[in-house]
Formats: sequence, structure tokens, C-alpha cells
Amino acid sequence: MDTHKEQIISTLQNVFTSADRRDWQKCRGSFVEKTFVDFSSLNGVPGAVISADELIKNWEGFLPRFKSTQHMVTNFEIEIHGEKADANFYGHAIHYLPHSKGGDLWGVYGVYTAVLTDTSAGWKISSITLKLKYQEGNKALPSIVVNCL
Repeated sequence: MDTHKEQIISTLQNVFTSADRRDWQKCRGSFVEKTFVDFSSLNGVPGAVISADELIKNWEGFLPRFKSTQHMVTNFEIEIHGEKADANFYGHAIHYLPHSKGGDLWGVYGVYTAVLTDTSAGWKISSITLKLKYQEGNKALPSIVVNCL
């Protein structure tokens, strides 16, 4: 496999594995300073350009409220155009909160599209969009963790 494609896949995988490990600094390192983020198909919030620090702060305030999370990404399709790359890949996320009314698990399945930029520090994500395919399990878990401060 092309070295650039391997680096791009590594950057994308790093986002999800470091989020599961709660290694926010490493997760932050996968993004350019200002990143377009669109998870509207999941949460209804319109896509927008936000700082990578704000994105990580949002995740840091949400994901650790679950007992555990596991994000899996696969089926990468990468096209490189000079210093930019387009990536498409599948994602599956499991969120676990034991003893929750309605069930302990919430699963999310979707397809991601991302744009990456080749920087002096390696390939960084400048845009990421989730196209939700379906959810399973306790779809109330996000509300439960947000409301139990």
C-alpha cells in the first residue's frame, strides 16, 4: 500500500482509538486548527467549521460519561490529490452505560467522508462528515449521560 495512504488511514484510526482511550491530546493531533465537522445525520446539529480544540473539548465532555466506548473504522477508500486527500470509510461505535433504563448499549453505524491536508506534521483532518445508516440499542443513552451531571 502507498505510504501516504497508510499515513492517512493511521490518522483516521487515531481519532477513534485515542477517543476511546480518552487520550485527548493525541486525538487533537489528528486535526488542523479549524475543521469542518458534520454529524447532523446523528445529532441534528448543522455542520460547521469549528476549532479542533472545541471539537475535542465537546468529545471530552461527552464520551467519558459512558462506562466505555469502542469505535471501529474500516473499508477505507483513499484518493490523494497533491496535498489533499479524500477518504471514505465505514464506522461503528458502541457506547456502554451499565444499569441504564432501556438497556446498557447504544450502537451507531455510518459512513464517514473526510478531507485531509498534508502538513509538515503529517496528514491532518480538515473536514469530517458522518452519514448515519442506523442506530441500535438504547437510543436514549446520549440524553441520559448528558442529563446526569
